[in-house]
Amino acid sequence: ENDGFTSAETASAYGTNLRKFLDSLRADLRALHPRLPIIMVVMAARGRERAFPHIAIVRQQQQHFQDDHMIKVDMRGFEFYPEDGALVHLTKDGSCALGVHMAAMYNLRHQEAVQGVAVQADSTQQPEDPGAAAAAASASHSRRGLRAGVAKRSAVAAAA
Repeated sequence: ENDGFTSAETASAYGTNLRKFLDSLRADLRALHPRLPIIMVVMAARGRERAFPHIAIVRQQQQHFQDDHMIKVDMRGFEFYPEDGALVHLTKDGSCALGVHMAAMYNLRHQEAVQGVAVQADSTQQPEDPGAAAAAASASHSRRGLRAGVAKRSAVAAAA
């Protein structure tokens, strides 16, 4: 978020800076986990421009960032509370729902990786109802249940 606040130049360098950070982090932790997975929350921009004037640039950088071991989860559609005319922070329910969805996406990636099946765990589509999606995701521990939740999010985004 801070990169979306400071300047357009800083926001535009987000992808390059993230790549350097991840390469350095993975080099330091290679002995412990050679393919360290990263979960990136793609920033929501709508309604947040007042607090973060360059957030749309950061969001674009995040959407286009490529990494074989990254799971992207979109913050858009989760519940925010207004602060000084802008949507700055997630509510408690929004944070919990986002966390549940992040865990579901990680579990989906992990289950399919264990089975040797490549999966693009990219959930950057807007949920129809994040609270319901989170409840459904937490209630479902099966691979099929997780796939159904991801497919529903994709279908909702395609219809939007």
